[in-house]
Amino acid sequence: MCSGYWISMEILIPDPAEQTWVDRKISEELELGVVKPETQAAMDQILRQWKDKGADAAILGCTKAVPDLCRCWTP
Repeated sequence: MCSGYWISMEILIPDPAEQTWVDRKISEELELGVVKPETQAAMDQILRQWKDKGADAAILGCTKAVPDLCRCWTP
């Protein structure tokens, strides 16, 4: 428990088209062991756009996506 500290954050939610695209890539590619360079490049572009909007982190609902799909988001 953190006493005396408040964390304030803004949640950026991807638009429906981005959500659908990411979900499709996870289910149609990553879950089958396929990692296409064009998919990595597109995901990098999406993450960079989020970062430009002020995102400090990205939470993806699929642990497989993190190491295989997201190359541009590094600490």
